[in-house]
Amino acid sequence: MSNLQSYKINKAIHPGKTLKETLEVLNISQKELSNKTGLTVKHISNIVNEKASVTPETALKFENILGISADFWNSLEKNYQATLAKIEHKEHILIESKNIEEYRETYKELVDKELIEKLIFNSVNLQNITENLLKYFKVFSFSSVLGTEEVVFRRYNNSTVNYKTVEAVIRAGEKKAKRVETKPFNEEKLKNSLEDIKKLSKGKYSEYMPKIDKILKDVGVVLVAIPGFKKTGIQGISKWLSNDKVMIILKTDGQVKGTSQYEDILFFNLFHEIGHILLHSKKKTFLDLEDRVDSKEEREADQFASDVLIPGFKKEKDLQEYKKGNSISAEKAVTGLSKRYEISEAIIAGQLSYLFREQPSIYKILSKYKNKVNYRNYLD
Repeated sequence: MSNLQSYKINKAIHPGKTLKETLEVLNISQKELSNKTGLTVKHISNIVNEKASVTPETALKFENILGISADFWNSLEKNYQATLAKIEHKEHILIESKNIEEYRETYKELVDKELIEKLIFNSVNLQNITENLLKYFKVFSFSSVLGTEEVVFRRYNNSTVNYKTVEAVIRAGEKKAKRVETKPFNEEKLKNSLEDIKKLSKGKYSEYMPKIDKILKDVGVVLVAIPGFKKTGIQGISKWLSNDKVMIILKTDGQVKGTSQYEDILFFNLFHEIGHILLHSKKKTFLDLEDRVDSKEEREADQFASDVLIPGFKKEKDLQEYKKGNSISAEKAVTGLSKRYEISEAIIAGQLSYLFREQPSIYKILSKYKNKVNYRNYLD
């Protein structure tokens, strides 16, 4: 069946049409039927003129008088209401499809990530695409898409961000996370697991990602890996799915297909989102994007991540032993701090790169320690 045929509007046939034909065949007037059923002439007329429905009680009365089973009349009424609902739904989809152009980019991203059925974006398919998108977002109308999340803190002011695609990423994360079984959320166990997660960074990502995944599941946290979506800049998202289960979405690669994520960014973003879970409201969805807009909650989550990765670190004090004159030995600092904080050199290099981002010579040296990882295949 073609897309056009699937959206052809069928006519709903009211039981009153069949009743009128039946009365004519049996040569029974509406007044006579009224007298025998106890229904008013007006009510009979309303049914015949398709202004009133045939209730189960009325169907039983018709069965006794007309000799046609109540099931037949009930089936007519049921089919009429169902067809009417389908017509109304198709008319609604037709109206909604007028706004579909706003979702062209989002739809393309979802198709590219194989998260939605691929259809050519043309006039023939617009209504089917519209319905598929509404089902994907789990909304009745596109006007509700951006209102389904209680994202009380949005960390972006970039006009290039496609908010609709951001919502699509949240939906993708939810769908994956809800399929994953976890133990009930345990705040104390999550806190106690942070050091273990951090120390795992010293191994290979192919080894530590499954271990981190299991640790988090055992405390009620689902770690979801989402590929980079264009015009979102997503670094991390945390959202409570229930009182006993929380989701963390982490971007696994860049916005360009085939690129990877840096290891230091992975761990910082992970602990940043855990900071939101431990410090902030369950009613909020925290959305963290690549920009320079800060808030109280964002600063708190950043500080939490830093405190876990390199607790008590003070730039001037802790780097003093690696200085000679006005210069700093980046290599020695990376090696020394990695041992002190029991964390990978890549993460230390990433933290120092941020501190010395205005000093190209040091930043260049630190860059060689920063590992790229592509860990999506190591998560559910």
